[in-house]
Amino acid sequence: MTSVVLLVGGAAVRDGAGWGGGADVAWAILRWPAGLALVVVAVALLFERAPRRRQPEPSWLAVGGAVAVVLWLAFMGVLKAYVELTGSFGATYGPLAGTIGVLLWTFATSVALLLGLALAAQLEAVRAGDPGPRVAREENR
Repeated sequence: MTSVVLLVGGAAVRDGAGWGGGADVAWAILRWPAGLALVVVAVALLFERAPRRRQPEPSWLAVGGAVAVVLWLAFMGVLKAYVELTGSFGATYGPLAGTIGVLLWTFATSVALLLGLALAAQLEAVRAGDPGPRVAREENR
């Protein structure tokens, strides 16, 4: 929640607080790294709590969370460029443009989260000395 406030509502917080010169500049600069760090922590916590098993190393989850956030930001940049550069996005989809945009955002977010979690799982497997996929190993028995 705090990351959303920092990233999305950062300018409104700054304007509402009525800070002066130096504080405004510090807020404008520091809110982005702080917000992104909080997003990485939130995704790592999601990775830790979501599977119904004990997670051995939070550091691998943080790496996977950071990769997921980077992918998420890249996907959002591509989606934003697509919507802005194609002036016909709203004309093509009409009143459903908002729904299509939310569906694209949801899909891109889920792909980023799954790729980050897959990377964290693979790093954990390599650390444990078992780099092969678990499904292939069980089928060969």
